[in-house]
Amino acid sequence: MLEVLEHPRRVATYAILKELNYRGLVVPVGAGARPRYDLAARVLPVTGTVARDARGQAVFVARAELLRRYFRAYGPATPADFVWWSGLTVAEARAVVEGARKGLEEARLAGCRAPAYRYPGTARSAGPPMALLGPFEPLLLAYRDRRRFLDPAWRKRVVSRAGVVAPVVLHRGRVVTTWKAARRAGGLVVTADSFGTPGWSGEEMADAAGRLAEHYGVRLGAVRWT
Repeated sequence: MLEVLEHPRRVATYAILKELNYRGLVVPVGAGARPRYDLAARVLPVTGTVARDARGQAVFVARAELLRRYFRAYGPATPADFVWWSGLTVAEARAVVEGARKGLEEARLAGCRAPAYRYPGTARSAGPPMALLGPFEPLLLAYRDRRRFLDPAWRKRVVSRAGVVAPVVLHRGRVVTTWKAARRAGGLVVTADSFGTPGWSGEEMADAAGRLAEHYGVRLGAVRWT
């Protein structure tokens, strides 16, 4: 374990460690005021065939770190989702998934036959049943297959032909509507556009809108539907 200690040469030491990090030889670990680094080969154990030359190894380690961060943030997900999000080719993604699989755990996705993985210890705590998510929400950008969150029939209501992702209302893990907000003299006015029968209550919507108003530091004026 390498730790940047209080020292006159601390800045120089940190610069060296950052350079080693860029080259894929060390990775940041833990949390706290003092940056800590560990050898990438120890933190990211790999198996299978990897490039033998130093550059190829560094590229692989960097991709393995990218994969680790993706599945820690968005897992459970499939390798196809990782390809979509990362921009790697199918062959590149397959190689890094096979090599870094030791650090992942298998998971199941309802209605999905493809293998799925998650990063260990990243179980999400239950939050409010409804939440107002902003435009270009990462939840809708991180997966190739969005059917677990969004009914395909409503996709064009959420994602425009130009690729603009509208703000959405998430209810118990599913997108149920889009929304917009405007500040008025009476407070924040939240307007939602229902996609057919919503299956959620006005009280849940008002609670979510109230948290949004609190985030903006204003009072909630009204909640409307179109």
